[in-house]
Amino acid sequence: MKIFLMSFTKAKSLRLILAGLIAVAFSSCFAENITDSKMSMKEILSKFTTYAMQTQKEWHVPGMAIAIVQDNKIIYAKGFGERNTKGALVTPDTIFSIASCTKSFTAALLAIQIDQGKYTWNTKITKLYPAFKLYDPEATKEFEMRDLIAHDSGLPEDATDTMGSFGYSLEHIIYSLRFIKPVSKFRTQFSYEDIFPAFAGKLIADTAHQKYSVFLRQQLLVPLDMRHTYVESETKLHLLKNVSQRFEYFSGKIYSYPKNSAYAAKLETLEKGANASGGIKSSARDMAKWLIFNMNNGEIRGKQLIGKKNMEFIHSPQTAIKTSSADDNLNGETEKFYGEGWFIDTQEYKPYVTLYHSGGGRGMHALMAYIPAKKIGIVILTNTWGNKVPEALYQKFFDLYLNKTPLEDWSKIYLQQEKKFTNYVKKAMSTPDQCQVIKKINLKKYAGIYHNLVYGNLVMAKKGNHLTLKIGPANIVWKLTPCKNNIFQAYWKNEYGMNLPMFFPKQGVIHFTFKKNGDVNTMIIPYLNDNGHGVFVRRKIC
Repeated sequence: MKIFLMSFTKAKSLRLILAGLIAVAFSSCFAENITDSKMSMKEILSKFTTYAMQTQKEWHVPGMAIAIVQDNKIIYAKGFGERNTKGALVTPDTIFSIASCTKSFTAALLAIQIDQGKYTWNTKITKLYPAFKLYDPEATKEFEMRDLIAHDSGLPEDATDTMGSFGYSLEHIIYSLRFIKPVSKFRTQFSYEDIFPAFAGKLIADTAHQKYSVFLRQQLLVPLDMRHTYVESETKLHLLKNVSQRFEYFSGKIYSYPKNSAYAAKLETLEKGANASGGIKSSARDMAKWLIFNMNNGEIRGKQLIGKKNMEFIHSPQTAIKTSSADDNLNGETEKFYGEGWFIDTQEYKPYVTLYHSGGGRGMHALMAYIPAKKIGIVILTNTWGNKVPEALYQKFFDLYLNKTPLEDWSKIYLQQEKKFTNYVKKAMSTPDQCQVIKKINLKKYAGIYHNLVYGNLVMAKKGNHLTLKIGPANIVWKLTPCKNNIFQAYWKNEYGMNLPMFFPKQGVIHFTFKKNGDVNTMIIPYLNDNGHGVFVRRKIC
């Protein structure tokens, strides 16, 4: 669950930017050449280290850690920069959030329970969770365990992510899925979601009769000797020193998140176990072990920890990811897919297949990638969100290793794309034209309880010369300033105590509609209305 709006907003924008860059890679792929590198690994790593330091500086990243594996060995593990505001240095064992890279672990835990005979990839969800229901009855009926991490639900992208910011429990969000209209037919299009892998974590825990974190540690972390890997909710994690602080680079300045945030702790408690989608924290060295394990298809020290058949299923295409470049340059042939917790790219380093996954959110951005046929892989962990350092570095390393020509400066390419987003932010941060503040207005007529099926009840109350809007179990309070034409401008105080906006001003321009008798009928909140769930009907007058 994403719990900081600037991260939430940027996630979608950056995914679009990356999609555009993938298109560039597609269109130029036939002009590129891949051969075995004539450089020694020592030379490759030397060039790569220089480039990594340059890229870190260009993107204003305080600290990062990188590990590289080859032929079942960690051949490179290095920390760069600082892990906190006190200047403590990053090491290969510094713990960072890996965010959505967590999904690969959840897929592996599903495979373990399938090996144990608890269910199969084709077991219907309603068999394990009878209350499960989607808007589409046919999708409800056909939804299987394999669909939980395949991003093929047909729902709008990130359909429920905003709910995590307000403390809605995992159970509530699962229940709300029945009210969310699909944008495509089930299993026909790729649409990235956090809720379904989180739901998978709940089913894993319920089946094991253990917490997700306990089952994860027993089944994977201990056997793989991943000593610096934890789930966000584990108490021990918050007692450790070598854990990176979170940072945000915004409008030319670095901001640091508080080490122990009361808001984040509250959401962790209220979400009740939504860790299986993005809640793991790990180190570069530990994640290198995870790459080796995946390269070996579930084998560790001669023992098959997860059945080879199930590991091959995890690493095989489940959902095609269609891009405009595939249509324009490859006669409709799709070259990018999603497996179970892994993206699968068959084009960028053709004839080799690349498996990878990125993860990002509040103050962190990570990426892991490997080429199975070459048994080579890399993990990059950074302590800011919004940067493209992991993408630039994994591509640079593979370019060097495979002697790809021409040799691109990926950081420069991504920085050029970032300028587009920066310009968008500048415009988005300006006060909307339609919000012309007024002083004389009957605020009481807007007070009351507003309801919709997804978010439930929101409470509006008069306080002095403005309104307050209370949202969700976390009791998030927005201040609403009256403007002309029944419009209010919402202000959301930064829950982390930072001098950063929680949303763009235009996302907080709230509109009201009225009945014929002059009573308020509905309230429309743009920030919650991406998928049509920001319309609330007034139920009761306070």
